[in-house]
Amino acid sequence: MTDAIPESTSADQPLVDVPLNLMKMALTLLDREEDSGSVSACLLQEAIDTRSKR
Repeated sequence: MTDAIPESTSADQPLVDVPLNLMKMALTLLDREEDSGSVSACLLQEAIDTRSKR
């Protein structure tokens, strides 16, 4: 019998202060994927833009 992994939403997760250069590196890796128009890449780009304006 395996233990069920509880479903968690992003609201359950604590906020993490991610360095801007790490976010840019992740975006570069996502852009190399076949599906460069992914939701993850778009959300990450928005986070980078927001952080850059601080």
